[in-house]
Amino acid sequence: MSLTPWDRFPESGGVKERSIVFVVHEGFQPLDLVGPHEVFQHAGQLAGGYRCQVVAPRSGPVRAASGLPVHAGYGVDDLDPESVDTLVVAGGRGVTGRASMRG
Repeated sequence: MSLTPWDRFPESGGVKERSIVFVVHEGFQPLDLVGPHEVFQHAGQLAGGYRCQVVAPRSGPVRAASGLPVHAGYGVDDLDPESVDTLVVAGGRGVTGRASMRG
């Protein structure tokens, strides 16, 4: 028996696409975004099945703790929670006390 992703969803003719959402905030640690994003993006290129999105409290530029600017394509209010399969929250100085990013 093979455990390739194609075998898991034969009725769809291939891999069921999974939505991977990365939440960033001012002062996030870049490796908390870049490392996992690269893994999912590369896996998606090899076998399909992953769609990565970067979100922040509001869409637009967000600065990492190192000063690296990252563009969040969406704000959290633009996101449909039902469409998220995996949520990754980048850590950093700004994450303390942010149980909810809305409001």
